[in-house]
Amino acid sequence: MPPAKQTTPFNIAHVVEFGLYITERNANTSIVASVRCQFCVYFKKEDCNPEKVRKRKKTDAIMSWQGHFQPDLYHHHHMEQHSGTWESYNASSYDEKTKFFNDMIPFKSTIPHHFSHSTQSALSFVIHAPIVDVIIMELFFNASEQAGTLQQRAMKLFTRRSVDSDYEIMIPNPMQFRLCVGQIAQGSSFRQVAGNLMSVKSITGLSGTVKDAGPHGLCLSKSYDSVGGSGKGGEMAPRQTDSNCQLQRQFV
Repeated sequence: MPPAKQTTPFNIAHVVEFGLYITERNANTSIVASVRCQFCVYFKKEDCNPEKVRKRKKTDAIMSWQGHFQPDLYHHHHMEQHSGTWESYNASSYDEKTKFFNDMIPFKSTIPHHFSHSTQSALSFVIHAPIVDVIIMELFFNASEQAGTLQQRAMKLFTRRSVDSDYEIMIPNPMQFRLCVGQIAQGSSFRQVAGNLMSVKSITGLSGTVKDAGPHGLCLSKSYDSVGGSGKGGEMAPRQTDSNCQLQRQFV
């Protein structure tokens, strides 16, 4: 028979020292069988090495340990996934550590998680070439904006299909997209929607701007930066006509 697996008994002091939570005990002996990382539960995982090329995308999985309860394993995980939060926690006193996770809301239940980690698959739309080449390229942008930075940035959202020469756009965050569309359907202007989204991102600490929001960011940032936000004192620019608004609504 193969030798039994070597196990390292759990040190109960590590619950506070490393921010752990006991999730399972042996039913007969009450010996700790599994512990989890509390930082994974209550905080977003940090990208400690942004320049590093990763073969796999970081997941939302909660780290746990069974059998091998070694301090170096906890420390390595914390430094790789939660370096900033871990350093703050590690510098706290014992009493502060015991209360560190009190009254916290699990990260998966927060607004930032739902905005940046939508469980829905990315949306894909095929747009007929004339809509992009004529309506968006020629009508949506005036003469002074043709071949300009704003137009070029907007066109990066569209990928030409080799099959039929139409365009395809991908929306990586369907929840954010539907939130914008829903606000427009309720009668909010593009300027209001852009402002609302930026306000939510600012208050909740979400990274990025409306312009990073995917294909719908084209209409929102275009309306807010080039139309709604370009006039002095926030006045609407002359180009904001009813017909132009209707065109933008149909596109979104």
